[in-house]
Amino acid sequence: MNDGNTDSEPDEVTVSVRDLVPSFGDAEVSTKRFLANQPARPRVLPAASGGNGALTYTLEPLPAGLRFEDTSRRIVGTPTVAGRFTVTYSATDLDGDAASLEFAIRVFDNRPPTADAGEDVETDPGERVELDGSGSSDPDGDALTYAWLQAGGETITLEQPLSAHPAFTAPEQPGTLTFSLTVKDGALTSAPDEVAVRVRDLAPSFVGAPAEALALVQGRAIDPVVMPEATGGNGALTYSLTSSPMGLAGLVFDATTRTLSGTPTVTGAYTFTYRVEDADAHRGDGDAALMIFRVTSSPPTAERRAVLEHTLASVGRSALTSAVDAIGARFASAVPPRSNITIAGQQLAGGGPGIAGRPGGGYGGLGGSSGFGNGFAQGPGRGFGQGSGQGFGLGPGGQGPRGLRTDADNLLLGSSFEWSFGGGVAEEPGEGEEEAGSRLWSIWGRGDLNSFNGRPEQESRFDGDLRTGYLGLDVRSGRWLAGLAVSRGSSESDYSFGGGDADFERGRLDTSLTTVHPYARWKLSGSDEVWTMLGVGWGDATHVTGDAADRPERSDLSMWMAAGGLRKALAGFRGVDLALRADAGLARLATDGGSRAVDGLSAGSWRTRAGVEASRSWQAPGDGVLTPFVELAGRYDGGDGAAGMGLEVAGGARYGNARFQVEARGRMLALHNESGYEESGVSVSARMAPKANGEGLSMEFGPRWGAPVGGAETLWQEQLPQHGGGALGGAGDGVDAALGYGFLMPSVQGVLTPFAEAAFADQGRRYRLGARFIVAPVQLQLELAGEHAETAAVGTARAQRRFVFNLQFRF
Repeated sequence: MNDGNTDSEPDEVTVSVRDLVPSFGDAEVSTKRFLANQPARPRVLPAASGGNGALTYTLEPLPAGLRFEDTSRRIVGTPTVAGRFTVTYSATDLDGDAASLEFAIRVFDNRPPTADAGEDVETDPGERVELDGSGSSDPDGDALTYAWLQAGGETITLEQPLSAHPAFTAPEQPGTLTFSLTVKDGALTSAPDEVAVRVRDLAPSFVGAPAEALALVQGRAIDPVVMPEATGGNGALTYSLTSSPMGLAGLVFDATTRTLSGTPTVTGAYTFTYRVEDADAHRGDGDAALMIFRVTSSPPTAERRAVLEHTLASVGRSALTSAVDAIGARFASAVPPRSNITIAGQQLAGGGPGIAGRPGGGYGGLGGSSGFGNGFAQGPGRGFGQGSGQGFGLGPGGQGPRGLRTDADNLLLGSSFEWSFGGGVAEEPGEGEEEAGSRLWSIWGRGDLNSFNGRPEQESRFDGDLRTGYLGLDVRSGRWLAGLAVSRGSSESDYSFGGGDADFERGRLDTSLTTVHPYARWKLSGSDEVWTMLGVGWGDATHVTGDAADRPERSDLSMWMAAGGLRKALAGFRGVDLALRADAGLARLATDGGSRAVDGLSAGSWRTRAGVEASRSWQAPGDGVLTPFVELAGRYDGGDGAAGMGLEVAGGARYGNARFQVEARGRMLALHNESGYEESGVSVSARMAPKANGEGLSMEFGPRWGAPVGGAETLWQEQLPQHGGGALGGAGDGVDAALGYGFLMPSVQGVLTPFAEAAFADQGRRYRLGARFIVAPVQLQLELAGEHAETAAVGTARAQRRFVFNLQFRF
């Protein structure tokens, strides 16, 4: 050491460096196993610690084919000699110190393992299946690894396919699934072994009681029926329902809810087959569940009979109205007319005045016809619309008839005749006079058309008409009249129920009746009178349904009726003519017994009615007469069909002079207890006649709305309502029009009148074009015309065309 000036004395120290020895510590090396002639999986030996400097590792003696990598301490290579070898593993430091471990190396001659996939299996669809490869083995005792593969069948998902016990869910489809197993001992792989899993084909089966037989009614909705549920089968179940004959009788089956519902549309006995199938591909009966039951669909007897009896009641009510109308005309208080014939509303006079041409004659009676329309009665008279009967035509009593241009219904509606004989006229005694002894016999005939419709229930309807012809003989003497009439009537009625959408909900009822009517009237005093009428009839009824149009049903039909009434004139009030009228009647129809729908029907109806009529006439400008009128009648309907109280109101006004006439009329059933039952109508008509000699312009125009407007007073008319030649019959809206011009032909004392006519209505349309020639001195009329007619159903019906030639000669 030096203090800056001098050095110190030297001193010595000794440092000893120890010799460190390498050590493996507690490490041990287990026996290392290798397969002969198989590349060895590298084995890493443990590292040593300690020693001086870097350590060097050695392993010897190694079996042939193996080598030791000292830097990585790994045993690698491919052993070629089998046997057991003891080797020394050493670690040496730089100064030569070493540590060592001994362990064994075994080299085996390796044998492949054996795979065992287990026994074949049967299972149900949807069940969980576990495969078993635990029976696999290795002769050398080596640990095994597993590998499963699906070899056949419907593809499934195998859970844990590298384990000894993989699992899966069996599919819904039946069939056989195969699986292959291989095992490996680390070096060698076994041959594959297969196992089969058969998924059974299960048939479904029903649970619970079987389906019961069903008794249904055609057209009546059924309460929904839930069919039995099924279980089993392979996968989801599918339900179906079929029938023999086909169609399920019109019902509907919902396979999702297994519900049978709906409304049967046909009748008959059916065998229903309820079937359930599973999701597999098999469709035979052996893989399905079947349930068979009977279903019977019967005709809707109650619903059909209800509307049929309402229809039959309306036929009876119309027959009663027709008889009272036809025979009631014989009870007119006026003195009977001379012999006359009326065809299609045109009176062919037998050499004397027409019905309206006698004093006090009829309601709005035929005062003459100018060739285009009927005249109006005018002048004083008893009761509403009853005048002296002088017409506005070419002369009193119906001169100048038109051509007979009408169809069969209009021909019937506006036709009548009367032929009187017996020597003179049976005059009625005056007030306080004795009854005269002379008698007047009359043969008479008449045609009538009535239409009717109704809605007895919300979804039931009927619509029809009745055509009747009468032939009668009566005797009149003083205050009394008695006679006997025979009528032949036929009706056609369409009906529906349940809405009428299906064919079986529609039908048709036709009747044909021959009836004998005795009748009598007694004149009390003045214009007061009472009358009565009876009727007994027989015939047949024909019924056909919409779904069996080729199989009509027929049954015998009988009828009886009775009616009576009275009329009393009231004292006029300030020029207003008043009268009271009342009538009552009943009718009953019945078919023979049997099992068909037309058999055993019975319908009776009755009606009472009372009312007052009032009218007054004024002279109007233009040498005309203005006559307003009003009618009020209360009625009560009973029996089958429409029933209840009602109030009829009618009114209007007419104006006429020598050449021009116009009338407006309205009628309605103001009140009625029967829901949905209505009657109403409006009509307007205008006519212009040529001059008295037939020369000049003539025209007619008449719109109409609703039902015929003469219904309120039909019972009290002397004549049936007159129909214009161009009109289309029946209720509904329409317009009639005619135009002509008369040219005088002095050389033959005649009139030539070209004309054009048209009629438009709900039922169709009609056009006429032609000319008529009238020679007055010899009462000769010729008419030539062409006609084109179309029905409302122009899409399905062909238009009708015809040429008409009419010849009339009066003598």
